[in-house]
Amino acid sequence: MLVASDMQPISDKEPIHESEKGEVVCTTESETLGHSETCEVDGDVRTNGTALSVSLIPASWKERREWMISPYSKAEIIVKNVTVTQLQDRAAAPPCTVTHSMPAVLFAIAGHAGNYWHDYTDILVPLFVASRRYRGEVTLLISNIQYRPEWLVKYKTLLRGLSK
Repeated sequence: MLVASDMQPISDKEPIHESEKGEVVCTTESETLGHSETCEVDGDVRTNGTALSVSLIPASWKERREWMISPYSKAEIIVKNVTVTQLQDRAAAPPCTVTHSMPAVLFAIAGHAGNYWHDYTDILVPLFVASRRYRGEVTLLISNIQYRPEWLVKYKTLLRGLSK
């Protein structure tokens, strides 16, 4: 799961890399022992749903860093990874087409989605944990909704409770 925010500080974690107005905190496969990979990006963040990419735009020049993160809660389920990139400078930033003032949580629907047990344990509970601190002021982004659009219809009411 990936959280992008320019409104909430990232707490209780040591950053992998800091910049003046942004930070990336990732927990990757080698550190999770089969559990969820997570990445929190705080600052000027740009997402590209088609390319499955998230970019942090630094306020000043920084070293370019890149992580590949699974947007699904179980490491053994294969889904397309999201590329999280700390860009070197503003010149390398992709252009914005839509601007949001609230944080976003990016996740995937995979595995045994459609089965109530897996819908809750693999998707909805981790999504609740990741998004609850924003008290509904969060945008939910699904990386692969095109494969299971019926899932969104099934849980529309519950998702509206997590995001206004």
